[in-house]
Amino acid sequence: MSVFVDGHNSWLNEHVESCVRSHVPRVIFVDDVAKIPAQAPATFQFCSGYGLNPHFGVLNASRTSLMNAYPNSDALSRKDCLGKVVEYWAAKRPGSTPRKHVPATAQLSLDYSEYVEEALTAADDLTLLSSLGQGGHR
Repeated sequence: MSVFVDGHNSWLNEHVESCVRSHVPRVIFVDDVAKIPAQAPATFQFCSGYGLNPHFGVLNASRTSLMNAYPNSDALSRKDCLGKVVEYWAAKRPGSTPRKHVPATAQLSLDYSEYVEEALTAADDLTLLSSLGQGGHR
């Protein structure tokens, strides 16, 4: 498998490479997407989501391919907020499913308080929406 790893957060790249190495014994890492062989049997691309034209060329040419290409910085902030939402939810509802099934999340930053408040509001709104939907059938 040919693998290209160049995410938005460079510190994350080595962790992604380590994970790939642990699951794919015969992996070939390339530092430039253009170095992936034409019609490679299998490719994996972990990229920042910006300037994707060469990445789609490789994706379309290989037999089997997977590409993670959304802005990973946004994904990390969403994960950070979701972790906080689950933490708050589980604190309020100790017997709930998230308490039992979602692993603890190490908070990556403390700069997202406004997102956490919005996420908490959205979580409570979904609960309200669900109960309103159930009550509407009566």
